[in-house]
Amino acid sequence: MKKIIVLSCFFVFFFVHVTVAGLIDNGDGTVTDTDTGLMWQQEGPGLSMTWKKALEYCEELSFAGYSDWHLPSREELRSIVDYRKYNPAIDTKYFSDIEMSGYWSAATDARYTDYAWCVHFGNGYDYSGSKSGSRYVRGVRSGQAGSFGPLVISVETPLVSDDSALSRTNDHLLYHLTLSPKPSGATLNGITFRTKGTYQTTDITAFKLFYSDDETLDTADTELAKISESGESGANLVFTGLTQTFPKYGKAHLFLTADISSKAGGTRTLSIQAPSLSDIRLAKGWFTAKDLISGGVQTFESAYCEIRALDLTTTDGEIEKLTQGHNGPSSVRTGTELGKQCHGLEADRPESDPRRYLPSL
Repeated sequence: MKKIIVLSCFFVFFFVHVTVAGLIDNGDGTVTDTDTGLMWQQEGPGLSMTWKKALEYCEELSFAGYSDWHLPSREELRSIVDYRKYNPAIDTKYFSDIEMSGYWSAATDARYTDYAWCVHFGNGYDYSGSKSGSRYVRGVRSGQAGSFGPLVISVETPLVSDDSALSRTNDHLLYHLTLSPKPSGATLNGITFRTKGTYQTTDITAFKLFYSDDETLDTADTELAKISESGESGANLVFTGLTQTFPKYGKAHLFLTADISSKAGGTRTLSIQAPSLSDIRLAKGWFTAKDLISGGVQTFESAYCEIRALDLTTTDGEIEKLTQGHNGPSSVRTGTELGKQCHGLEADRPESDPRRYLPSL
């Protein structure tokens, strides 16, 4: 008697469980995925259509203040599938109008060009379907069909207003640049600033570049580079060899400052021209610009006021036979008047203040 042994084979399928944890309801009918940087329509048109009509719908879509929508790529569409869920396989807190059916992607099936890839949001599977068939659509932006999450760096320059600085002033702010990378971080390799004005080599002892994670420059911020050979007005300030990384979805603040020398004066000026995007060199990524403007005009004035008293009388508090440099010929002035005369410096500054140049009487 022969025994027939039946072997039962059990096939175990493993699925990658993806958690879509970075979704944000923008309150305007759109949802942003902070993991990919993509912005989605929260609700589609509610109608199924052919692949060609789906492409046209997204290309012509103007919604929530944006007109750069596109039909998502296969990878982009799969990025909002939640494989922990079933019927529907998506977070309905953010996408409540989902159909338990296929949604078009922009990707043509390479084997059968009359077919395109779809994602079924009932079970999360992707499949190839005839382009003449009818399926649903959801627009997406901040990427290009066929790519996934390109690195975009938004650049803007908060206004640095016109200002003046006395000589012997360190880290006087000239320019403030903000970079916002997404959907990944970025690394700054170099940056060039172009100057203009009437300043001379002896007016500036150093230009410095600082990095900060907020909008305020303070002593805790990182000095990235320093240029001691400043040159004269019109010179390019080229900072190279940088390795500063910027966090994704955050704002990185770059501050350009100048150390004003003790020899500065004559109301000479300096301002920074609006940079071009090619002046900013990062390891990767492409830029979008916003408000790239020139910096304010900075005027350098001497704080030095040489006062030498030849003869003093103490009965009436007057200084007689005064020899005065930078502010005019010899004259007779009271101490109070002298304090007001030296470019706004008060005579009652403490002894530790380096801007005090009035003699003790």
